[in-house]
Amino acid sequence: MTIDPKLDDEYGVDFVFREGLSAVIINKKYGYINAAGKPVIPADFDFAENFSDGLARVMIGDKAGFIDRAGKIVIPLKYDRAARFSEGLGLVNIGWTPGKNTDDPGYNAGKWYYIDMRGKIVFPTGYDYAEEFSESLALVRVDGKIGYIDKNGVYVIAP
Repeated sequence: MTIDPKLDDEYGVDFVFREGLSAVIINKKYGYINAAGKPVIPADFDFAENFSDGLARVMIGDKAGFIDRAGKIVIPLKYDRAARFSEGLGLVNIGWTPGKNTDDPGYNAGKWYYIDMRGKIVFPTGYDYAEEFSESLALVRVDGKIGYIDKNGVYVIAP
């Protein structure tokens, strides 16, 4: 199926299709279209990104959370920042403050926590920096030291 090129101008297409949907900008707000180019999730968000593991990170104002493919908010927009889900775990930041970032804008302030698909924090440790899981490992940084954890929060490669 081909998307009509005029959608680029009409909808301000910003992202590739993931899991059958693409984020778009309509009147300076983010929503989602399907592969036929039909709006399926209203453009009610100040920011939105691609779906991953069935959820997409969205923001209203300065708070982030996650929606499902029906557009329902399934993890409340209560986090200072968030990053997409990967291998069943997402990342949220608590304590991020604009202007306090140094070498990693958006990631160096506050603490990053891994959450499950219900929004529950799965490891008690908050990290200074954290990345998505890939091949069951994730890079994390604490006190300037980098290591890799598994999906149980255990260091596989110690910092």
